[in-house]
Amino acid sequence: MKHNLKIVLILVSLFLAAQYIGLYINHQYFTQELPFNIQRPEFDAQISFIPTIMLIIFMTIIILLLAKFKLRKLWKAWFFFAVWFALVISLSVFVNQRIAIIIGLFGAIFKVLDVDIYVHNITELFIYGGLVAIFAPTSSNDIPSCEAIPITLPNTGASADASKLPSLTVPMRFENAHMLFF
Repeated sequence: MKHNLKIVLILVSLFLAAQYIGLYINHQYFTQELPFNIQRPEFDAQISFIPTIMLIIFMTIIILLLAKFKLRKLWKAWFFFAVWFALVISLSVFVNQRIAIIIGLFGAIFKVLDVDIYVHNITELFIYGGLVAIFAPTSSNDIPSCEAIPITLPNTGASADASKLPSLTVPMRFENAHMLFF
């Protein structure tokens, strides 16, 4: 095993904590609006994976261009604002929106400018919940993203029809997520 048992338990604990915090944050945002009247992107639920994949490809190209032209400061500024934005959305569930801006600002500053393992891991716990709060309602509950992409079958070279594949995800609706906490 690559890591000792203590490290594995810490990693698993952080993973589970991020999942529970994310579920809690998303459950709260199904009953209330995002802070500061932030609007979620509007996609057709049946084809929401298409703009999402296009956005991922576009942003990857942008990041590769930033790396190629050695625009490290612009990359860090972009990362800073993304972290701050996600933290504000997440923390607004727990504290007042204005306090969330301040806490998120300090969290983003220390995450981007200072290499501290504790700040990094604590902010990571909340960042994922904020990102999912924005994008989860844009995807369809009927089409998991892993089924939306055709899969090449091993040893045959044939492409499979994604609609005939078994579901690779566990169906769970967020309105039942609160049951995990009680």
